[in-house]
Amino acid sequence: MFNDFELAEVLWDMAEPCLTNADRSAMCVALHASESFLVIVTAVRALNQRQQRLPRNVFVEFQNWLGALPALNADDPWFPTWLELHLLASGMQPSDEDTDITAYVYGDATLCYFILDEAGVADAPYDRQTDALRRWLAVNRPSPALRADLNANGFGHLL
Repeated sequence: MFNDFELAEVLWDMAEPCLTNADRSAMCVALHASESFLVIVTAVRALNQRQQRLPRNVFVEFQNWLGALPALNADDPWFPTWLELHLLASGMQPSDEDTDITAYVYGDATLCYFILDEAGVADAPYDRQTDALRRWLAVNRPSPALRADLNANGFGHLL
């Protein structure tokens, strides 16, 4: 079973073709603020708008995660978002196929700065940073958040 962060990344990946740049930016901020719930809501909203079905095994993971969420009181500040997610989820359908969930295992980095810092080139010229990122990308799969960050910081051409 996925934890909140992993489910957020998988759903973001599934929703990627349906997302706007504003969605991606908001999701990147939410993920780095440890608000995986907001990433999940945004991904589910985008999937619903396009009537995109989730692979059966991802749909089951999502439904299990959703079912494990505690109920909220109507005066809870998260109640409107919680209610929206439940309403959106009621309209979701699984596809007839499963997907290889191991394909959604990403490298640990969620910001290009983390890779650059680890490589000792955070303050280096752009070409040295590009080389470090290219080496990292050759052996790691970038998460949706990292892909958005690479694009936002001028390294999208490496993807």
